[in-house]
Amino acid sequence: MKIVAFIGSPRENGNTAKLVNTICKEAESNGHEIEIYNLSAISNNGCIACNACQLNMVRGCAIDDIISRIFSKMQIVDLIILGTPIYFEQVSGLTKNFIDRMRMFLDYNTKTSMLAEKYSKYHSW
Repeated sequence: MKIVAFIGSPRENGNTAKLVNTICKEAESNGHEIEIYNLSAISNNGCIACNACQLNMVRGCAIDDIISRIFSKMQIVDLIILGTPIYFEQVSGLTKNFIDRMRMFLDYNTKTSMLAEKYSKYHSW
């Protein structure tokens, strides 16, 4: 199984990073292929609402950056892990910007996601 994981905390070695790294280490020891990205180390200014992804003007996001390249990997993995601390009862700003950029995966006509076939489980601790 191919897994991509994201750490959405600005604290490089904080609790969120420890949790995501522990999950990934266990998965790797069971033979799964893992890639981990720390969102605080990736330049991401968020979605610019150009609508190119929704109007089929581009395949994917019109912004050509590392996030777009990561998104192409997300389409071929089996599992996506997104870890985030909770600030003011919401995800961190880093995570919110990342989620906003994921708009390209949503088909507004059918209200379905291109990631719908991925295994997903939501946990909140």
